[in-house]
Amino acid sequence: MADTQNGTICLVVDVPGETQEHFEAVMESLALTGPVPPDGARLVASGPREGGWQTVSIWDSKEAMERFFEERLGPAYRDAGVSIESSRREMFPVYRMLEVR
Repeated sequence: MADTQNGTICLVVDVPGETQEHFEAVMESLALTGPVPPDGARLVASGPREGGWQTVSIWDSKEAMERFFEERLGPAYRDAGVSIESSRREMFPVYRMLEVR
């Protein structure tokens, strides 16, 4: 069990209409532009949900997450033909992260 540093956030994103094929295309595009997972990300988990795709991620800071979205993720989604403008995003500060070993 570890208390997180001030500024750590969790982001939950639902992208309507995204499929596993879209997700794989986005991941391939991201691999061409930098590290995956990206700098500043502590955890990224993705999977299908009814009507689309969901990703849960833990970030060192909101700024790191926003920089990744602007510089790399947005262009990768556009290249895959998926709009993230219609995505639903929820963010909250992380108080504590429990690590399973």
